[in-house]
Amino acid sequence: MTASQFPKAGQKADYLIALAGNANVGKSVIFNALTGMNQIVGNWPGKTVELAEGVCLHGGRSIRVVDLPGIYSLSTYSQEELVSREYIAEARPNAVVNVVDSTVLQRNLYFTLQLIELGAPIVLALNLFDLAEKSGIEIDEARLGELLGVPVVKTSGVTGKGLTELIEAALSLSGSTRSSVVRYGREVEGAIASLERSLAPHHGRSSIQGYPSRFAAIKLLESDREIAEAVRASLAVGKERNGTREPGGGSPATGLVEAPVSAVQDPLALARALAKRLERLHGHPVATILAAERYAFCARAVDAVVRTTKRKTRAAGEQLDSFLLTKLGGWVVFVVGMFALFGAIYFIGDRLSTLLDGLFAVARTAFYGLSLPSWLSNFLWQGLVEGVVAGVEVALPYIVPFYIALSILENSGYLARIAFLTDSLMHRLGLHGKAFIPIILGVGCNVPAVMGTRIMEQPRNRLIAAVLATLVPCSARTVVILGLVGVFLGFLPALSLYLVSLVLMFVVGRIMNRLLPGDNPGLIMEMPKLKVPVARITIRQTWFRLKDFLQFAFPIIVIGSLVLYLLNLVGVLDWISQALAPFTEGVLGLPAIAIIVLIFGIFRKELTLIMLAALSHTMLLNTVLSPRQIYVFALIVMLYVPCVSTIAVLRREFGSSKALLISGAEVVGALLLGAFVNWGWRLVHLVG
Repeated sequence: MTASQFPKAGQKADYLIALAGNANVGKSVIFNALTGMNQIVGNWPGKTVELAEGVCLHGGRSIRVVDLPGIYSLSTYSQEELVSREYIAEARPNAVVNVVDSTVLQRNLYFTLQLIELGAPIVLALNLFDLAEKSGIEIDEARLGELLGVPVVKTSGVTGKGLTELIEAALSLSGSTRSSVVRYGREVEGAIASLERSLAPHHGRSSIQGYPSRFAAIKLLESDREIAEAVRASLAVGKERNGTREPGGGSPATGLVEAPVSAVQDPLALARALAKRLERLHGHPVATILAAERYAFCARAVDAVVRTTKRKTRAAGEQLDSFLLTKLGGWVVFVVGMFALFGAIYFIGDRLSTLLDGLFAVARTAFYGLSLPSWLSNFLWQGLVEGVVAGVEVALPYIVPFYIALSILENSGYLARIAFLTDSLMHRLGLHGKAFIPIILGVGCNVPAVMGTRIMEQPRNRLIAAVLATLVPCSARTVVILGLVGVFLGFLPALSLYLVSLVLMFVVGRIMNRLLPGDNPGLIMEMPKLKVPVARITIRQTWFRLKDFLQFAFPIIVIGSLVLYLLNLVGVLDWISQALAPFTEGVLGLPAIAIIVLIFGIFRKELTLIMLAALSHTMLLNTVLSPRQIYVFALIVMLYVPCVSTIAVLRREFGSSKALLISGAEVVGALLLGAFVNWGWRLVHLVG
């Protein structure tokens, strides 16, 4: 894995700068301010973790800027931490801009110390300094720079203050590094020095796969599995070169080998022995000992550089924050706010959809008015253009307003409050409050919802959250629910479908929580300060999310539309409907043509409503379907696997087998529930 494997932003750059820091420190805001619209997103090779990359120009020099995931340490408890560490060690950026939140400096400096131990060329960005000053916090950045041995620049990503100075400081580093500023106790430093001496003969250099020997020694004492495997691999290569084979094997629990050689020759065995000795002396695991030393340094540094002015009264934002986090007030605001939010989205979406439908109707009339052969006109419009038209009619009316609302919730800091409020509810499903964030994303589109599960720390929790996200009625399914059940049966029957979805999500979550092995972790997340969102940032974030959706989903939509047109042209659709008529009519109680709609609705859910009207030769579907058939059809459409785009992203995130299992289970479950409602409705009608 090398730096060249990471995707380029389309032009060669003179410098490489990586942005690193905790979550919710404004790192992505700085990234967007530096790179503007010139961005791409790609996965670190072999991982599902995304890294955003952009290019900016400064003083005639081209600079690649990479936005690393928001993390709190350089351990390997999550893929995000491992990817960030690997990227810094292997890509070797000219500078690592460590973005910290000036309002909580002490907590953020812990990560800074680890970056220094990693040997990265660092510039410290004291972000949100304007908010810190409003809160009565003054930071002596010059003194802080002396203590850490790195350049320190005050910045505000929202206003753009300090960004020019930040880039100039980063460019002036030229890859220079700073030795560790934290000196541990005598016993710990002795153990680190012994390990460094033990590593040197085996590697003949001062680094291990890009990691400095001191960093590697510290991580070996902490039983870091990835570093231990890297050292083991180097030992094996060295023994093969010497014509010998490494005896013994590795311990899968700790990553340290049990080799019958002396401690001086085997760094892994030495690390295990030294760690046990330190733990006997201090009575704590080595990781806890080192963490305590780092936190003590952070506390001393903050005491030396921070001066706080006490305020007599709390700010209005703090008073509102306290109210939003109470059980009664928080839930009232949340429930009322969500109803108002989605009511506004659906109102705006309905108006925009009607407007776009009228515009496309005019465009269709104009297109068919051209002097083209009928077969060519039908092929171009029905096979290609209609796919794009349907996608635009869903993306623009519903997804864009939702993404705007989501960006406002995120940038205001309220999304973190929602996660806190729903934590106890999510725990019943084997999750924690952060799972609510990707689940709520599913209301707009299940594709970004599944991708959003990456904020979950454990694979088990990611899988549960992803399955629940696919059960959320997305904007395309909302079109079917409101456009079919709402129009022909009324608002309450349409609302009942959403309630069915909520109940099913709860049941599925409870079942998966019991069946999947693993523990349910507690909620540990940064609680950002409440603030007024900036319109410029909201617009940019909305565009980035929409662009990702369009690039991923639209090719599939167009291809699916073309396949559907061609199959209908050669008569395959009629053959399928007749072959499956016994099941469609006898079990589900639907017209024979409905199975065609359900099969090809997998390309995109709103297509089911369009196809049903086309195959029925009328938009007044209540004239060809009974109320029971309308309800059963909409129920199945709502529950079975969302769309090809969602299946594709499930496959990318969790693998082919899990994607197939989830899709198959949702199809079978939707058909079974549809059959149950069909027979139950008939039974009630007969009894009545």
